[in-house]
Amino acid sequence: LLSGHFSSTITTFHIVDCRYRYEYDGGHIIGAKNIFAIDDMEELFVKAVKDGGPDVKPLMSRDVFVFHCEFSSHRGPRMAANLRSRDRELNYKHYPNLHWPEIYVLSGGYREFF
Repeated sequence: LLSGHFSSTITTFHIVDCRYRYEYDGGHIIGAKNIFAIDDMEELFVKAVKDGGPDVKPLMSRDVFVFHCEFSSHRGPRMAANLRSRDRELNYKHYPNLHWPEIYVLSGGYREFF
């Protein structure tokens, strides 16, 4: 994703660093957004969809979310699961459609990435 190999098939991608601010400030993946609170994730990703009204149909673009924390064993997977859960809630009328069907957790986390 970072090198652009998938730019012809992926509209946008978001790398979500779920580590604490001091960890993020100590080093992070280029372009990563530091989101470690569920409320912050709601504000950045969910609010735009919710503000469109209850009958907003899922987006057709291919947006990829990659969540991680230090080892991707707790904070990253929890935040990814929360976004998936909120996406299901927002799309209960359009099941099985989703706004964000591609939500991933970086295997091994930041520690293994570098």
